[in-house]
Order: sequence, then structure tokens, then C-alpha cells
Amino acid sequence: MRKGLIILLVLMIIVVSACSSRKQKDDKAATSSTEESSSPELMLLQTMLDVHNSGIDGLKSHMTEKAASKIDKIASADEDTSSSGGLLQDSKDYAIRFLKEKVSDTEWNINEIKQSDQRTEVILDFNYSDAITGTLPLILVQEDNEWKINGIELPDFEKISLKGLLK
Repeated sequence: MRKGLIILLVLMIIVVSACSSRKQKDDKAATSSTEESSSPELMLLQTMLDVHNSGIDGLKSHMTEKAASKIDKIASADEDTSSSGGLLQDSKDYAIRFLKEKVSDTEWNINEIKQSDQRTEVILDFNYSDAITGTLPLILVQEDNEWKINGIELPDFEKISLKGLLK
């Protein structure tokens, strides 16, 4: 429990510092509080907090209807354990299912944000106990003056240590 709180605190510090550095780079003279409250960075911070507290269900209020239906399909998919694509593919499939179950225990950080008027591309880093690490691309769009997740790509795994997961 204590480790989880420490991770959450570190995550909040990283996201807040990412938001601060992004705002310093922004050449706009001033922004209204409405604009600030609907920034992609703050939306991501709230999403991370909700995911930490509620797991995969914490994502739904931060997603477009299209993206939420994809998550529902993934969540309700049959957990087929049969071998289908060789050891490497089976390891990736296992890692995706594992991350889905442990999403609230995984450390998430903002790696990169590319923003335009109506669309933002985000790359999140993830780390679960140094056993599964990688990046997760997201697409954010504005819907009713709020930033929402409209697309989640497959993760790019840097490390999958099944041995590390069995500890």
C-alpha cells in the first residue's frame, strides 16, 4: 500500500512538472481557467488518477464513445490461453492481458505530447515492477470542449520478463 502511494506521488510530480514545462514553452500570453482545466496534460493527470483508483474502469469517463467500445470489446474478450503465434507473440499477448489486470499498479509517465488545435498525440511510458516496460501511444481529441482519448494503439514493449512477474 505504501509503495503504491509513493508511486502515485511520484507520478503526480512527474505529470505536474511535465505540465509546467509545457506551459513555460507555450508562447500564449495568458490562458483562461477554462482552457487550463481542459488541457491534454491535466486530462491525462486526472485519467491516471482515475485508473490508479478504479483500474481499467477509470478510463471510460475519459474516452470517446468509439474508444470506450473498443476497450469494452477487449475487456470482454475471451482469455484464450492456447498458443497461436509462437513464444514471442504469446509473451506479448500475456503481457497485454497482465497489464490490463494490473493497470492500476503500473507506473505511467508522459513521454511525449504533440498537440494541434483538435488533436493531440501522446506517448505514455509504462513500467510494471521492472518486469514489463514500454510505451503506449494515445490519440486525444476535443469533444464538447474536453480532451478525450479517441485511440489507443498496441503497446510497444521494451522489456517483458516473465521471470520477473513470477517473483
